[in-house]
Amino acid sequence: MNIKTFGTDHISTYKLVVNNYNVMLDFNGDNLTKEDVIDIDFIFISHEHLDHCESLINYDVVKYLKDNVRIFATETTKKI
Repeated sequence: MNIKTFGTDHISTYKLVVNNYNVMLDFNGDNLTKEDVIDIDFIFISHEHLDHCESLINYDVVKYLKDNVRIFATETTKKI
């Protein structure tokens, strides 16, 4: 397994490669680039705090996600 960490101070996002799938654990940080997210297959959001999912809402990087990326989150998080 390969793990890459993104984030500064209170922002932590992890990209894992598991069985040839690219997985992001949480999705935040203005330091994420097109190259960081273009190959993502799955995104898991741990909980509804914005420091774990804000890039899905407020950053342009989301436009580089694949059309078929699957996002997993609680119902509360989905409401955000």
